[in-house]
Amino acid sequence: MNQERLHKLPKSVQPISYTLLLFPNIENFIFHGEETIDIEVKEATKQIVLNSAFINISHVTFFLDDSVILCSNIEYDVDQEKVTLHYDQELPLGFAKLNIVFVGELNDKMKGFYRSKYVTTCGYEKYCAVTHFEPTGARHAFPCWDEPEIKATFRISIVASEKTVLSNMDLYEKKVYHNDSSLHVYSFNTTPVMSTYLVAFVVGNFDYIEGFVEDIPVRIYTPVGKSEQGSFALELTIKCMGFYNKYFGIKYHLPKIDLIALPNFPISAMENWGLVTYRENALLFDSLESSFYCKINVSLIVAHELSHNWFGNLVTMRWWTDLWLKEGFATWCQYLCIDHCYPNFNIWENFVSQTLVKALQLDSLTTSHPIEVYVDHPSQIDEIFDTISYCKGSTVIRMLHDYLGEDIFRNGLCTFLKTFQFQNAATNDLWHHLELASSIPVKQVMELWTKEMGYPVLVVTSNHVESQRTVTITQKKFSSNGSFDSKKLWSVPVALKTSKKHFIKVLMNEEEIILNIDNMLDCDWVKINPEIIGFYRVSYSQEMMIQLQSAINQFSTIDRLNFVNDLFALTTVGISSTSCFLEFLSSYKDEMNYAVWRDITSSISKICILLQNTNCYNNFQQFVAELYRPVAQKLGWTAAKNEDYSLSMLRCLVLKKLGEVGDPGVIKKSMEMFASHVNGIQNIPADLRVAVYSTVMSVADEHIFQQMITLYQNTEHVEERDRILRSIGNSTNPNLISKVLEFGLSDEVQSQSTKFVLRGCTTSLIGRCLTWNVAKKNWQEFQRRYSGIMLSSIVKICTNNFATESEYDNVKEFFQTYPTSSAERAISHSLESIKCNINWLARECKNINSWLVDYTSKQISN
Repeated sequence: MNQERLHKLPKSVQPISYTLLLFPNIENFIFHGEETIDIEVKEATKQIVLNSAFINISHVTFFLDDSVILCSNIEYDVDQEKVTLHYDQELPLGFAKLNIVFVGELNDKMKGFYRSKYVTTCGYEKYCAVTHFEPTGARHAFPCWDEPEIKATFRISIVASEKTVLSNMDLYEKKVYHNDSSLHVYSFNTTPVMSTYLVAFVVGNFDYIEGFVEDIPVRIYTPVGKSEQGSFALELTIKCMGFYNKYFGIKYHLPKIDLIALPNFPISAMENWGLVTYRENALLFDSLESSFYCKINVSLIVAHELSHNWFGNLVTMRWWTDLWLKEGFATWCQYLCIDHCYPNFNIWENFVSQTLVKALQLDSLTTSHPIEVYVDHPSQIDEIFDTISYCKGSTVIRMLHDYLGEDIFRNGLCTFLKTFQFQNAATNDLWHHLELASSIPVKQVMELWTKEMGYPVLVVTSNHVESQRTVTITQKKFSSNGSFDSKKLWSVPVALKTSKKHFIKVLMNEEEIILNIDNMLDCDWVKINPEIIGFYRVSYSQEMMIQLQSAINQFSTIDRLNFVNDLFALTTVGISSTSCFLEFLSSYKDEMNYAVWRDITSSISKICILLQNTNCYNNFQQFVAELYRPVAQKLGWTAAKNEDYSLSMLRCLVLKKLGEVGDPGVIKKSMEMFASHVNGIQNIPADLRVAVYSTVMSVADEHIFQQMITLYQNTEHVEERDRILRSIGNSTNPNLISKVLEFGLSDEVQSQSTKFVLRGCTTSLIGRCLTWNVAKKNWQEFQRRYSGIMLSSIVKICTNNFATESEYDNVKEFFQTYPTSSAERAISHSLESIKCNINWLARECKNINSWLVDYTSKQISN
């Protein structure tokens, strides 16, 4: 990283409590504030250093008993996001008060204290004032010690007209402001001791519904007129809070919990203590208009944020290096909780297909980073809210949970939480408590998994003599560039099962281990890493793979997914060939599980995108159509009564893919359903709309595009809007793609949703080119508009699927000309991914073409 190291705030003065009064002026987009901070001067000093960004301080007073010490100079450091208050004399040691009067902007960047635009049911544009402080946004709302370790209490008051006014705590008083009956001061009770990034307040117009967890009120706040869409979230919150109260053995500490759906929000949700903020599509569920995918998404996000009441809020990481400690645990907890509350969701299949697989993919890059990564500048902190912290973090926790066992793991977890409640902790503190519970050297086992990037591939061979199978396992570091380092050795919890019901667990600390298994026949199979509990890949010998392939229907859903995912990963780095992978898919002709097909589709889509650069693309599309048609024929277009939710999602997935490769039957049916839908004859079922919209756009003219835009403009349903935005770019018509991109960057699309349009436009060769050109042209606006998390996402969307040397050079040169510090990791990831794509094409294209010619000739002869 190029940024100057950001030194932490000095420890000479520390806050104890903040009394904060804020007066947001939503019409003029500014806010006035005054705070009185109870502080302790711990060391002799003539200055007080706080965090402050884009705040103008007009007055500062230091109070010590009855005496006043005036500030002699206010010095701003814009780059370091600090303000230094200078004094002509040393400040007396002990307790004092610091009063600061200031003004700031209600910005439009979805960071700090910002304005959020929405349109009322009558069509009027309105604004609400909301906050997003994680990781370093509190300093944009009030001068403070904005570091997670510097905890304090907060007593917040807000001046506003008759609106919904919320903060972390419950309201204790509402009174008229300075004899102005149009304004009131909303004053909230004092919070527990907590970090600044968890402070929150909202001012706007909202409806709510209410329930209770024991005697704690739970409210779901929604945009006006949408309270019914909060019903599922209310049911879900009550179930989740009950589960967590019991599982962690510590009751929720605050007197209330509010969950609120906001019109503009930079991320899915934020766990502010007592006031959890969400994007609308992450909290609201409409039983008539929402897909089942939306229901699962809402359940996972709500469960994730609620778990932070223990991991993050009650016990907080000391510094952002240990971000994974809260985000990895919250991601693991969300699945644990939903599996308990909604066992019919089969949610661990979702974990593997969406969380574990993402982690394996990103962590194979040489530009990845360890779970524990030191960061100091705010832009660096933003960038580690990524797949490694969330997905790899949760995956290694799941692996450790299995290794230690549920009872021991939970016991260590609960003592950790009880020991550090209302305090800060680091990774080693967790390892210590798990060691006390297990008498196992947890730190020694786990250290490489969290302090080093990457993971191993286990190369497995076997030898059969009489009734004994000898299995040899060798570990090497897996890398996307095809280099395999055998010097780095992980402590790998290896599990193994066989067709003879053997189940073996062993901790592998060496480069190679040999396992002998008795009572085996020559034809019996051996499966490494059942249920993909371990964070590693497996490369089997050809003989072992043939045995596993012939018995594919004997394996669980997750194991079947594992075979496909590992084999494709081995293909991308040259250990196996793409033709072997495509041949292996023939084993899945009877597969009817959504999670498995989702993983197959991810791999197929990657191959499709890369082959667009070649002359074998049309043949590959034909192969894909024939791969997916049998599944589509079994499912049909109409859901059966009380159909399992996974079949509904599978139908949409399969039909969408057939539409993408130009299946005539799917295109014809989609056009008919779309025409009936837009003419008000019969609505397309919610679970099918993505497939139909995407297919229609693949053959759309401008008239159909305008019909899609009219659908977008006429709906208030957020998921429906997102579906349309994700679909309208699925075209190969350059004029239409240009219009789509223009629309995606217009004021009609919320800035948080622009990335959906960009992603849709990159599905075609011409679309990627046009999207990248638009991104380059608007890059300065993107930098102004977006935080590091959103900007990183846009970098990857616009560049990840390039596959030529000229495209690599273009991307590299652009970011050399326009350095983007808040997305440096994303840029590095993209450049490495492009190189991997180039190498894969050079290595595999001829082989794939030959295989497709043979495949086509066989199909013709049959």
